[in-house]
Amino acid sequence: MKEDNMIVIDVGSNNGTFVDHCLKDPKIEKIIAIEANPILAQNLKFKYGYLKSKFEVLNNVASNSNGKIIPFFVSSESGVSTASEGWTKNSRFATGSKSILEKSTWQKTEKVKTISLSSIMNKYTNVGLIKIDVEGYEHEVLSGLTKECVEKNDYPTIFFEWSEEDKDNTIKCILLLQELGYIRFGVSGYFDETVKPTKLQFDSDGDQHNNVPNLFAWSEIDEEFDKISIPERKVNWGMVYAKK
Repeated sequence: MKEDNMIVIDVGSNNGTFVDHCLKDPKIEKIIAIEANPILAQNLKFKYGYLKSKFEVLNNVASNSNGKIIPFFVSSESGVSTASEGWTKNSRFATGSKSILEKSTWQKTEKVKTISLSSIMNKYTNVGLIKIDVEGYEHEVLSGLTKECVEKNDYPTIFFEWSEEDKDNTIKCILLLQELGYIRFGVSGYFDETVKPTKLQFDSDGDQHNNVPNLFAWSEIDEEFDKISIPERKVNWGMVYAKK
């Protein structure tokens, strides 16, 4: 991660929890928040307007293309709106699970324009951190990166949400990042197992933004990740961190 004058991209900014976390870091020069929900995007503009040029809100779906109009499924439940139709049908929030007793619904569909991460990053050389929390749409977001844009920005640290019901998607994300040149991966999260994994970072809240794993070595942790990711259970979840 860059030492100073860093730009942060917050994909799926929601109500600004991660923005608040970033504002405590004096190394961060600017925060770019990408939020597909028009109401939440407007709220972010109002909440952080005092930051002026140090904060930018983009009301877009981060994806693998630019300028396409695609459906964005809005839920009344906080934090589960998504551009992934599969998430609205197969996630723990759609079907319920041991940890989710009340199912969510997605009553509203917005038409939102896409934007790729590369189209943003090509304007800079100091993007140092990218957070992605998009409820099952992670691979499409990461597919918007190019090797050129991550090299130009000296391989920013990337972390994205994983959930065990979407295990295959998580593995696809890691393989994609490896193709881009990322070689170090760490995992944090909530694990329902009585005996916790020793090479993954336990997080009682699952996806806290400041609970960075101690171990970054996919070849050492992939077996434990495989064991604690049981798609049909739909309980475990957390964050995958990627570094050069």
